[in-house]
Amino acid sequence: YWLCNNGRGRFWILPGSCDRAKQISDNYSRDVAVIPSPRGHDGYIGKYDAPDGTVVDIGVISTGMGAPSVDIIATEMIKLGAKALVRVGTAGAMQKTLGIGDIVIATGAVRDEGAPRHYMPPEFPALGSAAVVTAMCSAAQLQLEDEDENIQGGAQWIYDAGPVHTKDSPMAREFNSGPY
Repeated sequence: YWLCNNGRGRFWILPGSCDRAKQISDNYSRDVAVIPSPRGHDGYIGKYDAPDGTVVDIGVISTGMGAPSVDIIATEMIKLGAKALVRVGTAGAMQKTLGIGDIVIATGAVRDEGAPRHYMPPEFPALGSAAVVTAMCSAAQLQLEDEDENIQGGAQWIYDAGPVHTKDSPMAREFNSGPY
């Protein structure tokens, strides 16, 4: 499962939801296989035929919700040989320039949760691979070149103290809460 893409390893997409993992795998071009898990985190592997003719070995597996769950799944994936992990999903925003549906490609993260403190001090920056971030930005631009979508890059704030919602989010409107 792991040693693909000319030795670079299979590229793994990590959504939080099991349903979203299945939905992502429905977009694979071919050779789709399910890796069943007794814990409900089924993996889906396959091949994606890129528009430029490149064939990419790809996989997707749900992490569940929250930083601690991501830590468990990502650690297991790395120990099994995974080399490129990309977390995808929804998030809150603290910047007024971001709207619902905007695409954010994280270049790094402010680590304000518990698990990574066991690996390195909190001052150590958590940065994404420049090659992977660049590839994601290029792919997003190609996919959305005809649409009126907002794509932004930047650092994320990762924490495990519960969600923060903007006043514009459906949850904040329902409960009349949010930071601004």
